[in-house]
Amino acid sequence: MSYLVLARKYRSQSFSEIIAQEHVTRTLQNAILAGRVAHAILFCGPRGTGKTSIARILAKTMNCSEGPAPSPCNQCRSCKEITSGNGVDVMEIDGASNNSVDQIRDLRESLGYMPAHSRYRIYIIDEVHMLSTAAFNALLKTLEEPPAHVLFFFATTEPHKIPLTILSRCQRHDLRRVATPALTAHLAMLCASESVSIEEEGLDMIAREADGSVRDALSLLDRVIAGLHGAPAAREDVAAILGLAARSQSFRMAEALFKGDTADTLSIIRDLHDSGVDLKKFHTDLSTHIRNLLVVKVEPAKCREILDLPETAVKALLDQASPLTGHYLSRLMDILMTEEGTMRHAAHPRLAMETLMLRCLRIQPALSIDRLVERLDALRNDMLQETEKTSTFLNPVLLSPAPANHSLPASGSGHNKPHDVLEEDKKNIKPEPGPAAHAMGTKPAAELPPAIPHAQKNTSAPAQKKISPPIATGTPVKNNAPPSTKNSTASMASSIPPAMDSDFMDMPEEAPWPDTLAEQPEHEPLAPPSRTMAPEQAWKLLVADIRKKNPSLGELFATKTTLKKVSDQSIHIEVQGSGFSAARLGNDKTRHLLESLTGKFFGRSLKPEITTLESDSSESLRNQSEKEHLRNDATTHPLVHDALEIFKGRVADITFL
Repeated sequence: MSYLVLARKYRSQSFSEIIAQEHVTRTLQNAILAGRVAHAILFCGPRGTGKTSIARILAKTMNCSEGPAPSPCNQCRSCKEITSGNGVDVMEIDGASNNSVDQIRDLRESLGYMPAHSRYRIYIIDEVHMLSTAAFNALLKTLEEPPAHVLFFFATTEPHKIPLTILSRCQRHDLRRVATPALTAHLAMLCASESVSIEEEGLDMIAREADGSVRDALSLLDRVIAGLHGAPAAREDVAAILGLAARSQSFRMAEALFKGDTADTLSIIRDLHDSGVDLKKFHTDLSTHIRNLLVVKVEPAKCREILDLPETAVKALLDQASPLTGHYLSRLMDILMTEEGTMRHAAHPRLAMETLMLRCLRIQPALSIDRLVERLDALRNDMLQETEKTSTFLNPVLLSPAPANHSLPASGSGHNKPHDVLEEDKKNIKPEPGPAAHAMGTKPAAELPPAIPHAQKNTSAPAQKKISPPIATGTPVKNNAPPSTKNSTASMASSIPPAMDSDFMDMPEEAPWPDTLAEQPEHEPLAPPSRTMAPEQAWKLLVADIRKKNPSLGELFATKTTLKKVSDQSIHIEVQGSGFSAARLGNDKTRHLLESLTGKFFGRSLKPEITTLESDSSESLRNQSEKEHLRNDATTHPLVHDALEIFKGRVADITFL
């Protein structure tokens, strides 16, 4: 006797043996008990899920000598004939090879014959969608009003190809793909019955390759058992026999893509090609792996319910997806799905796979808009600080050191200004002009900067007296401190760059006193709010403070907001426009910032009430010139310019909101 394959040997003979289709079997059993079995039933679903098996079992239950019963006895004459496929009263017809109108007419003529020894004459038509249009039309009237002893059971994988006139006359039952865990458990039970040892990960690989089809899984299991020849099988053995890539290869390829390792990526493709793995199938496996990473990234709490994976595989996915962003994974998924047709029809799969992976390697993880704005703000603040430091270094007045001790002239003389004090002191100081002075022309002595003689001639000048700014008292103060030497003055002058001498020479005669300027801050602080300050003025100060700390956010407040009302407990602000500006000005972070600053500028903490005023410029935006104007404004915006400089990019597209 020839070998009986597992798909035939373990074909289901009762409703209880059908795998993972309880929603259909339970409905049919209840219909049998209630005597409400339809005369035309259509079974739909993927291949290998049990459509024809359920139709046969239903035919057994209807013609069983002990029935109709929810379960056939499988012992009576009718049950045995149906099991062996030799039933006189149950006819199985292949719709693909019997699809002409003449064959359907012959079938219709045979409906008048009564059953030979059973209760019903049953017609099972497999792949019914293959019937021609004329054949369907010939079947319409009979299907609507068949004889009382005739039942029709149809099976199809493509119900959308069946005319609606046929579908409306049938009771439809949709079968589902068998979940991987249920199919793995079924394969393990069959391996135990066949005394075959295959590790669980190998069975899981078979179940995934079957893609929810029980018949395909049994065929693959037959192939693995034949290749083992009685030896125990590990995961690697199953992958080698079936020509599949292990799940670890998908993890390895994904890791190489995430790291941007071109050499490792091409090496993996070479190894897969040399080992005989179908690269087209591996493309599908890699796409599924990236999809799983995207699922665990966006739904880490519910990913176990969505993915039919073991717990160890889910943990590995969570670990691999943790440093990635959903946007980056989505871009990878887009490329893989877009090139799916190219891979399927590629004449040289290795070249197509290498080209596709090189494209994926060019994708870099992108920053979110909020993160990008934060980095631009930080960069702009750093640039402002560097500019302030540079401007302070180039200011000669701020750089000139103040004298340590000064003699105080008597008050009331009418010459208590620093300039008058210097006039008396200049009689004792006669510096010779340096090269810079000769180049510029000789200046009067009164125009020379105080306490900064030329460093080129510092040996012939006598010791300079210490000079102090005048004080408001009427009593002169006698200076007891020893006079400083000319070397200290020269050392201070030597710290000034020579190129700045012209600035000193052009200083006005009434130059400000250095001590006074040195004590001033680099930026004049904002005036503190007063209790009598108008709300509009306080709002301007608040916006100015925001612009100083966060330039981009402050720019939005200055150009997009209007102060409408200030009440005892809230401040009402109106935002012009929508989109990004309204979203950023109205988020929780901005509201907390506003609430904290109102206490500083309005004297009390106020809760922000922000309303968005939709722009009425939708009609004007349709004008091409207006769109061009907005496009120019967007491309020349400072933040856009900074972003392009930082990331070496270009503006690809502009969307009008």
